[in-house]
Amino acid sequence: MSSNKKNIIIPEQKKRVEIFQNSKVSSFLDVTSISAAAALFEISEKIQNAINNHFSRYNLTQARFIVMLTMYTSESTQCSPVELASSVGVRPPTMTGILDGLVKEGYVSRKSDAGDRRKVIVSLTSKGKKKIQMVLPDHFQRVSVAFANLQKKENNQYLTIVLQEIEQSLNRLQAGVNQKDGK
Repeated sequence: MSSNKKNIIIPEQKKRVEIFQNSKVSSFLDVTSISAAAALFEISEKIQNAINNHFSRYNLTQARFIVMLTMYTSESTQCSPVELASSVGVRPPTMTGILDGLVKEGYVSRKSDAGDRRKVIVSLTSKGKKKIQMVLPDHFQRVSVAFANLQKKENNQYLTIVLQEIEQSLNRLQAGVNQKDGK
């Protein structure tokens, strides 16, 4: 794929690229890479806005939906907040806030463990189960329609490659790699 790379510059980026090229840092700046990163940051924000708008039609947040879906599809009807946090990839304090909102809405119940009152057990209420059962068909239908263009085999294969490259780039950014050779 690297031999077929093209400059990725979306219209919003054109002015930024010109600024980069005319700046004092242009001597060590890879404008194409910076432009690709900026485009990804912008699309990331657009994706997050679309997701927020999508879930707001159900009066849910993405985090609440994921927690409810995880609980709904779990083999167990009860779990601890720590297990749930681990399962959905958030920290326990974040899970506490998500669960507080779901408890307030009546979608989740929170009880002390009968065997150890220091432990907390959460479960979906019947209202929570009804909500997720109502949301899922519409959610999956909307997502299927929105991303139908990616169903073509060639689009899907290309997207897989691009997403893998983005993940590698983000791993390098997170690791603090500051040279192209990975050091």
